[in-house]
Amino acid sequence: MSAKLERDKGIFIHFAGISRKRTLHPAKIVNINIADAIYTAECEEPGVDPKGEQDVVVYFDRGGKFMQQGGRLQDVPQTVPCLVFSFTLTGDASSAESREHFRISTVLHDVTADVNDDPGCKVVDVSIRGLGLIGPEGYGIGQVVDLRLRHQNKVWKGQGYVSDVRRARDGQARYGLSVTEEERNDAELAVGLRFLTMELQRQQLRRLAYAD
Repeated sequence: MSAKLERDKGIFIHFAGISRKRTLHPAKIVNINIADAIYTAECEEPGVDPKGEQDVVVYFDRGGKFMQQGGRLQDVPQTVPCLVFSFTLTGDASSAESREHFRISTVLHDVTADVNDDPGCKVVDVSIRGLGLIGPEGYGIGQVVDLRLRHQNKVWKGQGYVSDVRRARDGQARYGLSVTEEERNDAELAVGLRFLTMELQRQQLRRLAYAD
């Protein structure tokens, strides 16, 4: 069954053309062209700039269940001050309750991590298996690091290893960090990642649902 998205409904969207990693960006439906089944949405998150027609995956809440459905990007009429894009849906909606394979963007949230002796690194996304952050250059692929993940007054400690490195600017790099085998399941860091993945998803959907 295809999704029945409503105007002012909060969704998450993954742009397949931006990254092969499934990062979910919060957005809000602002218009529906019923005749052509085209949805228009806004995304306030900075730095999201999809180009050209590409596949998308739309995530949404339906009756308390987290669902997903494929789609196709149709147009990007505006990128500033916020991203405006239109898309169509394809196929049928299915459950997205298995959260292992997607990431929740944390750009609009105050989430940081201490990496070894480097404090306050900006966390840009989380999943139940790892996180992405901006930190000083110098860490290499496969390097195991001590982590302290921070959000509001909560701190989760553990270890992760560097799985991806991309140079940013001003001596910074964008790192992908995965939890070690020893940190999975009920270890403190894994518990924190699961909590953030689900809690930020709920917060973003609530904020979008009640925004003017």
